[in-house]
Amino acid sequence: MERLTQLVPANLKFARELNGMTITELSEKTGVSKQSISNWENGNRSPDFGTIKRLANILNVPYLLLVSAAREGASTENLALFRSRVAVPKRSKIAFEHVLEIYGDLVTRLSSIVNLPEFRLNKLLTDYKSFRVIENHEIEKKASEMRDFFNLSNGPILNMTTILERSGINVVFINRPGLGINALTKQYKGKFLILLNIADQSAVKIRFSLAHELGHILLHSEYDRKLYAKKEIGKRLEVEANMFASCFLMPASGFLLDVTRTTLGELVRLKKHWKVSVQSMAVRLTQLGIIDSGHEVQIFKEISRKYSRKDEPFDRGIGKIEIEYPSMLNAAIRFLNDEHRSNEVLFELRKDGLESKFLHGLFPYISFPEQNVEPHMPKLRLLK
Repeated sequence: MERLTQLVPANLKFARELNGMTITELSEKTGVSKQSISNWENGNRSPDFGTIKRLANILNVPYLLLVSAAREGASTENLALFRSRVAVPKRSKIAFEHVLEIYGDLVTRLSSIVNLPEFRLNKLLTDYKSFRVIENHEIEKKASEMRDFFNLSNGPILNMTTILERSGINVVFINRPGLGINALTKQYKGKFLILLNIADQSAVKIRFSLAHELGHILLHSEYDRKLYAKKEIGKRLEVEANMFASCFLMPASGFLLDVTRTTLGELVRLKKHWKVSVQSMAVRLTQLGIIDSGHEVQIFKEISRKYSRKDEPFDRGIGKIEIEYPSMLNAAIRFLNDEHRSNEVLFELRKDGLESKFLHGLFPYISFPEQNVEPHMPKLRLLK
């Protein structure tokens, strides 16, 4: 019983960081001194049962998360790339990374029972250990190799999310408006994970984001993680990932066959077929030398005048292009339900403090079943 009443220091720090809190902020919310909280996190002291319960309530985590086996520290594996619209505090990035690590633990647990796809793209990874500029023609070739790997034609990709999941890349969506962070791609326990914040995002932007993150995996996953923090290098990596997304979603040999005119009306017509934004098509036409930068700017201005840069045709309302949600984990959970084993998995997760209600709060697009107290509870009957 001692294990269930003894605070695990690393887990308190993890839960605090998961909420984006500083020690000072947690001190103010609990009415406990900063020194006490620091001592708890360092393992010098331990709070009583009632205080642990109160910490769990304030941090909005299951009690068992604070007293279960110590969580590993933040992964130092190479790939951990954030994408954000604005500058965000370091603690927000740490919180986002912890959310993805919890998802990684869920994937690992399910992988021990269900045969989830293994990563299949090792031969396509660019093996540069140190940074160098990857030229556009090299990126075009890499995108073409990726299409060839899945025997894709030169036409539109039907479902971008499915391509990633079939590749053994684990994708999860969340919806957190105002967070500032759009995406995180990370290697965790030997698996490639993508966490995408789809708040206020159209289906075509989500597809481009996923292709962008795939570009990071194929082009940049062998780099030392410290390189990503260097501002100028980080900017270049984003340019290269954007170029990969354009090449992969709009291969020149197929895309140009469909472009009969370079007007806004023509690009709007093509949008529903190619499932990319009008703005992305204009950029791609510039990359391919079909229009110049002045023409591209003109198309952007027309979009702003007639529609909106944030809401193009087919982004919202009737006739909109539908979001391609991840399906692999939901399929695995349904399979376990059919085999009457889902509760067994959730029980193991619960022992680590990952209760189904908590997980659903983090990952609203994953359908977690209700969880009983124990798996495979025997049915009892009176002897007389």
